Amino acid sequence: MIEILCEHCKKQWYVADSEWADVKSCPFCEGKVEVTYDIPLTSFENVLKQIFLTQGVEILKYKNQFIYRLNEIGIAYSKEIKIISNFCTDETLMKFYQYREDTKALEREKGITKSDMTDCGIAEQWADRIVDGITSVIVNLKNPKVCL
Repeated sequence: MIEILCEHCKKQWYVADSEWADVKSCPFCEGKVEVTYDIPLTSFENVLKQIFLTQGVEILKYKNQFIYRLNEIGIAYSKEIKIISNFCTDETLMKFYQYREDTKALEREKGITKSDMTDCGIAEQWADRIVDGITSVIVNLKNPKVCL
């Protein structure tokens, strides 16, 4: 559950993790609500954070949509996007999503994914950057507090 605070009437309410990005108005005052984030897109992790905050972590279930959003706002990170596009399968991204609250399983999946990437010729530093970037952002966004 995510706590939302209305700027208009100052009331707070809760929505399911998967629904908060769809909130358009306050249920109390019916004031228009816009979710905005001023995250400087100066790092790959910030690009991921922007995507997950606006689209929800659930976007990992849909590789093509995830890649589209990466290309849309993270064009400066074309190498990372290319590696994710060519290497990460729907199944890999889905596992990151599924294991986001199970630290042990997530660590195991990170190790397997990094090993698979390096076995395919991707430099270890790039495998670390991509896998650690995605997983650290989703773990840190497990229970974001959203103020609207």
